[in-house]
Amino acid sequence: MVSICIIPLIILGIGSYRQSKSILNNKLTLTSTQTLTEINHGLSNYLNGFSNILLLTSNNYNFVNVDTSNNINYIPDLLKGVAESNKDILDISYGTTTGKFKTYPNDKMPAGYDATKTDWYMRALGQKGKVIITPEYIDKGTGKSVITLAKTVEKNGKVVGVVEIDLTLNTLAQQISTKKLGNTGYVFIAEASGKVLAHPIQKLINTNTASKLPFWNTAKSKNSGFVNYDDMDSSKFGVYQTNELTGWKLVATLDQSELSNDTKFIIHTTLLIILIMGLISVAMSLVLSKGIAYNIQKLKAVFAKASNGDLTVSIKALTKDEFEDLATSFNLMIKNILSIMNNVTNSSKTVSETSTTLASMSEEVTASISEVSSAIEQVSIGATQQAQNAQDGALAMDDLSNRLDKISDSSNEMDKISSGTKDLGSKGLSMIDTLIEKSNKTKSSTKSVNEIIQDMNESTKQINAISETLVSITEQTNLLSLNASIESARAGEAGKGFSVVAGEIRKLAEQSKNSTEEIKEIIANIQKKSIAAVNAIKSTQTVVNEQDLAVGETKEIFSEILKSIDVMITKVEEVKISIVDVNEKKQSTVLEIENISAISEQTAASSEQVTASTEEITATMEEFTKYFSELQILAEGLDTEINKFKVK
Repeated sequence: MVSICIIPLIILGIGSYRQSKSILNNKLTLTSTQTLTEINHGLSNYLNGFSNILLLTSNNYNFVNVDTSNNINYIPDLLKGVAESNKDILDISYGTTTGKFKTYPNDKMPAGYDATKTDWYMRALGQKGKVIITPEYIDKGTGKSVITLAKTVEKNGKVVGVVEIDLTLNTLAQQISTKKLGNTGYVFIAEASGKVLAHPIQKLINTNTASKLPFWNTAKSKNSGFVNYDDMDSSKFGVYQTNELTGWKLVATLDQSELSNDTKFIIHTTLLIILIMGLISVAMSLVLSKGIAYNIQKLKAVFAKASNGDLTVSIKALTKDEFEDLATSFNLMIKNILSIMNNVTNSSKTVSETSTTLASMSEEVTASISEVSSAIEQVSIGATQQAQNAQDGALAMDDLSNRLDKISDSSNEMDKISSGTKDLGSKGLSMIDTLIEKSNKTKSSTKSVNEIIQDMNESTKQINAISETLVSITEQTNLLSLNASIESARAGEAGKGFSVVAGEIRKLAEQSKNSTEEIKEIIANIQKKSIAAVNAIKSTQTVVNEQDLAVGETKEIFSEILKSIDVMITKVEEVKISIVDVNEKKQSTVLEIENISAISEQTAASSEQVTASTEEITATMEEFTKYFSELQILAEGLDTEINKFKVK
């Protein structure tokens, strides 16, 4: 009884603890994942801001046209403006394919410095048109942790240089150090190699501490995940994500002890409840066990007598509880069993007497059925022989019928083929007429196309003249833009805005010039293709004339074929008439034979059916006799078993 009370409480306590722990674990995982996702988005937005600066800078007119006029002289001021726009920019540089190089603020470079040989320059060339981000490194001049963002500068699809920004990670590290998870949790950033870039513990930055974590090999191969691990004699769990721009791993980690502290209260409460209920259960069991044991002993003694066949026993309960109900039910059961046993005894005697009488009757019926079965078998043999003879005659006529049917089918098929061939011949003549008509239309269309191409050649000549006018306008616009740039340079700071406008006008003039050249090339191609089309049309005209001659000859051949088909159709009709006459006479003969065969088969089948039924009845009667014998044996055994019970 104690276990009945305690076990459910233990199960409930364990279930509550596990459920609470699971809820807290899921909540903490969700919170950590959300925090890490926000940091990851912030990092991407942070780097995208500098990527946008590079995109705007690489599209600046002076950067694009660095080798034109004196545009190189304006670049230092532009670099300065970009570098001073954000404190995290350590320096900005621009190197050209021709060897020119400008940087800010470190404008003095070592002797022999070649920007085209640097890592950032080569990486940018490898991903033309995209902003590349280099792995983290230590800047030699400042000793700071730095990454480089670089992008190619292009003119008319050709690379003319690369612009780059050296970005310090100090601000990023400071922001990461302020992110907390619970009381002991924190966030850090590391490269895939395991080198730490940002960490609340400053001394771990630029070390390979991350690579020593147990889950790091898994984190390198997956974009995100959740892990449990041991670190420095403490159990922890962590959530990691991968930054899409850099490939860096962002990790949020927290001691599992924080989770276990929240669940200790649940364990203590559950244990206290189990202890109290256990004490109550022990007290109740001691009070109730004494009365229950006495009643159980009485029930045990009565059940033992009943199991030995004594149906005169009964129970008298001393208590008003479930044992009284059990005693009442037992006494009623014994009373019902006594009634059943008396009925079974009387039924057993009746079954024994009846089985003896039925066995005698079944032997007489079996003998009579054997005589009837013999007579019917003789009738069945004669009917079967007659049916076989009729069936042989029917098979011979069926064979003749099948042969005539095949001849008829072949004749009908030939008739269909002849008719179909005639129809196809007629359709062929009709199609030839249509083909002649289409050929005439082709000649007319060819002539019209030739005229259209001639008109198109004239139009292309006019478009070419217009293109020459556009080229002249473009050259004048370009010259005007150059004069405006010179005037804006003379104006100094006040003319910088106008310089940008002049640059855009120059770009539009160059684009117009390029577009005009493309139009001229397209017109030249159109003129070449028009000449080719005229030549092709002339060849087509010759082919059409040859086609007319071939179509005329084909029409004469189809006329001869139709005449031959008409003669063949007449002969096929004569064969069909002869086959119909033979078929009518065959049908009459087959019907008579089939009637005789059917009657014979029916007689034989009926005889066989009667014989089979007789045999089944005989077998049934034999089985019936067998069952009566078994029934007698069972009745005698039932009497023996009934006598074992004490009913009086």
